Amino acid sequence: MQSNYEKLYPKRSLESLGLFRKKCKICGRYFWTLDKNREICGDHENYGFINNPVGKKLKYREVWESFSKYLNKRGYAIINRYPVVARWRDDIDFVIASIADFQPWVVEGYTEPPSKKLTVPQFCLRFNDVRNVGLTGRHYTGFVMIGQHAFVKPEEYDINQYFLDLYYWFEDNNFPMSEFIFHEDKWEGGGNGGTSIEFFIRGLEVANQVYMQYKIINNEWIELDKLKVLDMGMGQERVSWITNGTNTSYDIVFPNTIKFLLDNIKYEIDIDLLSKISMYSSLFDFEKNDIKSFEEFLKEKGIDPKNNIEIMRAIYSISDHIRSLYIAISDGALPSNIGGNYNLRLIARRMFYFIDKYFEINDIEDFIRKLLIKISEDWYEEKLKENIDEIVDILKYEYEKYLEVKKNAQKILNNLKNIDTKKIFELYTSYGISLEIIEDINPNIKINREELNKLIEEHKEKSKKIKKEEKLNLKLNYPETYKSFYESWKKYYDIGKLIGVEDEYLIFDRTVFYPTKGGQVNDTGYIFNLDEIKNYSREILNNYDFPYYVKEILKDYLNGNKIEGFENYFAKVIDVIEYEKIILHKIDRKINWDKNSNILQIIDKDKRYRISRHHTATHLLTSVLRKIYGKHIWQAGAEKDEYEGKLDVTHYKIPSYNEIKLIEKELNKIILEGRKINKFYLLRNEAEERYGFIIYQGGFIPETKLRIVEIENTDVEACSGTHLDNTLEIGLVKIKSVEKIADGLIRFRFVAGDRVIEEFEDYEEKILDIKNKYNIDINNLNNYIEKINKERDEYNKKLNLILEEYIKNNIKDGKLYLETNLYISDIIKYVLKYKNLINDINLKCKDGIINLKEGEKKVDKFYIKKVN
Repeated sequence: MQSNYEKLYPKRSLESLGLFRKKCKICGRYFWTLDKNREICGDHENYGFINNPVGKKLKYREVWESFSKYLNKRGYAIINRYPVVARWRDDIDFVIASIADFQPWVVEGYTEPPSKKLTVPQFCLRFNDVRNVGLTGRHYTGFVMIGQHAFVKPEEYDINQYFLDLYYWFEDNNFPMSEFIFHEDKWEGGGNGGTSIEFFIRGLEVANQVYMQYKIINNEWIELDKLKVLDMGMGQERVSWITNGTNTSYDIVFPNTIKFLLDNIKYEIDIDLLSKISMYSSLFDFEKNDIKSFEEFLKEKGIDPKNNIEIMRAIYSISDHIRSLYIAISDGALPSNIGGNYNLRLIARRMFYFIDKYFEINDIEDFIRKLLIKISEDWYEEKLKENIDEIVDILKYEYEKYLEVKKNAQKILNNLKNIDTKKIFELYTSYGISLEIIEDINPNIKINREELNKLIEEHKEKSKKIKKEEKLNLKLNYPETYKSFYESWKKYYDIGKLIGVEDEYLIFDRTVFYPTKGGQVNDTGYIFNLDEIKNYSREILNNYDFPYYVKEILKDYLNGNKIEGFENYFAKVIDVIEYEKIILHKIDRKINWDKNSNILQIIDKDKRYRISRHHTATHLLTSVLRKIYGKHIWQAGAEKDEYEGKLDVTHYKIPSYNEIKLIEKELNKIILEGRKINKFYLLRNEAEERYGFIIYQGGFIPETKLRIVEIENTDVEACSGTHLDNTLEIGLVKIKSVEKIADGLIRFRFVAGDRVIEEFEDYEEKILDIKNKYNIDINNLNNYIEKINKERDEYNKKLNLILEEYIKNNIKDGKLYLETNLYISDIIKYVLKYKNLINDINLKCKDGIINLKEGEKKVDKFYIKKVN
């Protein structure tokens, strides 16, 4: 790239500004500067703007306001940010850069961009430098990357103009040309790459303009020939910092939040000392080195940091973390152990650790609420304030879990003899015990940060791997199957031509059979070879147990006299799948039918009706849950068959009985209102613009044209399933059960329509069976249960007396040597009761041994060694 820099970098524009191309004597990087005598690039200098700002002073919000207005005048459209939860992608959990908004659909040329040239204030989340947050002055878990983007044909692409469009904004805001160092570099990500120019001012990179002209396949850079892209990212936090010269960027980004924290912290901070510290902390990597190393470094410079670094880290980290949580949860994320949400839980616990250590909190709920109110004052999206109550509930719940982890951490660390890096990694990733907690409990633990970071990075890479559905080993060369099941969910028969047989699958030019996808099971039913069965008599139908509606359809086609061999010309369809937009039908027998035969397809229409009811009810349930619990409710999985619907949603606790009744009431109220259900297609960009990203409630859909299912005034999703035409067709919905299936995941099981009646009849049958078997008056069931409980209590008292005597009588001369078929849990409390009488013990139980020497668990003075 360096050998071809004249083509790959905006050389013409750089030279027009009077800049000189230089090579850094330290790292060998090429850069452009106004200073002929400069020998090093911007990577090798301390921040020179602290207490010495550059350019026109711009408050945090003013950076975007100024930049967007300026670019708009130069032909760039202004668009709103995308949600930070990247639901339109299946390869990342969160938006990590503004270009991620447009990958892969726009960048690959599948979908039209909102505008050929645009700018966007994209909030991003990154968790690779968490331990640097609060210390370097520039690191964040959540930040705004202001994007300057262009999506144009190669002949319209002009990197020299794009460079000037960006540079002149800085000039317009009084940034002297002499302050800039422009680095030549390259960038790659999301399967694309390009050369780039980094904008440095006094040691700080404020923007990076990437000329994305390549697609990367197997590490080979292939030039794009249909669409070329400009990808510029500018740090809103960094620009406001450099124009105000505050000690850190946090001071200008979070003024209200930091003031609130300073007013409530237990300690005093030396602001002048912080100013000296921040001059050096910017170049220190706290992912590789700990704070003690930095303190020693400062002392060598003649600065005694005292305890200011720890307090500084706490205040700034809390400010960053609460904003990331505020925006991420508002956009539909939920701290948990699942996927990328695991990172949200880690920063929440890191925040709680700092709050507990440096603040005297009597009411954590009140403190979190005040903290969220302050961060909402520092952030500029007024609408997000509506979510504060919801976020308070979630973070309060997370705080309670954090206290449990902290309590358990003490026990775990005390019981561990050897604590190496792998064990610390396990505590960090499996138990949610942060490094701060580990160091706080045991300051003597030595953490090999380089080795730990390597393990964490490997863990992240494994987490990124997407589970792909196992593909059939087929090479198909057929046109896309016409899906007649989309004409109407009520359509239960059709005629298609047999155009291929692949292994055990039949392929038709069109089909009424819905394949398994999107959590909905496939249709089943029958296929008949019309070219052959037309010669058969209607009388043969008496020999087969086809459903009545199948026989009614067949009567129209049976016009001959043949009787024998009819079974050779029909088959049951037992499985249906979609493969590369071709529908494959698996049948229960081998057939030998001619290509291009006309095939009558008849599905099990009762099954289709039940499935469609359950699928439509799934959409309704998701909508009702969001209405009751908030925006963090998102569908995480669903299964719909003829027997029941299952819906997994992101939620932090199991609803109470009364809440479940409320959910049912809201569901059935909407059903009985008879709301219309519309189904239609929209281009992806049109659907996103009209409805927002709520359309991806059911998950990522790899299509440029989306099928939209809209329940009037209730729900809208991109969905490929079969749905009813009106909510009245659902009948009623009954929630069978609600359970927690994983941390942050709740599963609802429900039935709809006639399945509600069947479930009730089944329940009624079980009640009657109990009544007859035990001669119970169901109307006086409480009296019967009270009687059973009373008898059980009396039995337990007698049993406890027997077990106590059993242990007591077997203690001989201070020794308890005993082998029993009892479990440890049955008798441990009696061993503890007579512990003062026991000097030696070897008590062999059914599930382990109690002794005084060794075991996995210590209870008082005894050890328990479990066995399988």
